Amino acid sequence: MVMVPRKVSFTVSSSRSRMCYEVNDKIVNETDAETTVCEDGPNEEYAMQARKARFGNGESASCRLRSIDDSTRLTVDSLSDTSDRECRFWRTLAIHLSYIVAVSEDSAKVRLHVQQYGCVPPPIFVITISLLQIALFVYYSMESNEPVTWLTNCAGCLVRNNRESLMIFDSGLANEIWRFGTYFLIHQGFQHLLFNLIAQIVLVCPLEIVHKMWRIGPLYISGIIYSSLLHFLIDRDVVLVGASGGTYAIIGAYVGNLISGFDSIMTQKAKLGAILLFTSADFGHAAYRRYYLDRCQQKSYVAHLGGWAAGLLLHGIGLRQFTRPYFNKLVRLVFPCIYFTSSLVLIIVASTIHSDISMHNLLTRCNITILPI
Repeated sequence: MVMVPRKVSFTVSSSRSRMCYEVNDKIVNETDAETTVCEDGPNEEYAMQARKARFGNGESASCRLRSIDDSTRLTVDSLSDTSDRECRFWRTLAIHLSYIVAVSEDSAKVRLHVQQYGCVPPPIFVITISLLQIALFVYYSMESNEPVTWLTNCAGCLVRNNRESLMIFDSGLANEIWRFGTYFLIHQGFQHLLFNLIAQIVLVCPLEIVHKMWRIGPLYISGIIYSSLLHFLIDRDVVLVGASGGTYAIIGAYVGNLISGFDSIMTQKAKLGAILLFTSADFGHAAYRRYYLDRCQQKSYVAHLGGWAAGLLLHGIGLRQFTRPYFNKLVRLVFPCIYFTSSLVLIIVASTIHSDISMHNLLTRCNITILPI
């Protein structure tokens, strides 16, 4: 009796990956017609021939699997994992949601998405931060005397006795470094929270299922920090709150994947159009909040731009590459270097700016008096 291991790992080098891509392309181009004929066969022998024709034998099969991921390590779950009861729910969910991130015509690639999903860990990153954002919004809304509205009432900007929250990013308090990475937990109005939750659950969660938490998490946080740095230099007159920086970093990375694999754009035009329509509507709301609300209610929209920029620059290393992108070195080497260099420049410039706290402080702008404790 032969024991089948639950996990099989392949280590991939850059030179090895290039050879695998060439073998993979050769297999696809030379055996599509043969596979079609074999799959129409009436018995199991024809089915076996079809599988061999599609994936090849020995080195060819290994290269085809390796070419799916150009990162340092690829883990493929054995079929025995599909019988695990604890994985049944997440695998079923992965089957349906993986179609969001795969070309609909390439069913074999979708099956590989599901096989790679091993249920550990489940997509907990996006779900956890979404629940935390909801909990903080509800808590601060109940604590505040102001009613919850569609656009206004920043739940958590001001806490007890009219003191400024420790989580929002106010340029007048930029010396408190943690604010560059905590503002995404606070939202202004129900509409602001709702748009970010929809984007995180509908768009980001399926990407976490396929690309894993250890890729999505750092990319999300990178967008948050990059957005706050841009805000501090560009739009310091208003407060920065909301998770748009992280959400748009993930969306921007996904769109970057589509652009770098140009062929996939033609098969996912409707999906790309829906994403652009949603993000345009959200950006329109952000611009309205910035310029047309009362000065004390205005919030920055720079997070949307910073998130897009971070996602587009980091998509080559932040997300798994299922097809070899055009301009591969540009996507995986030059763009990340631009991101890290620009981040370093922003940090240096921000550290040299001495923000006038009397001008940029939220309490001063809104003529709010701190109440005695």
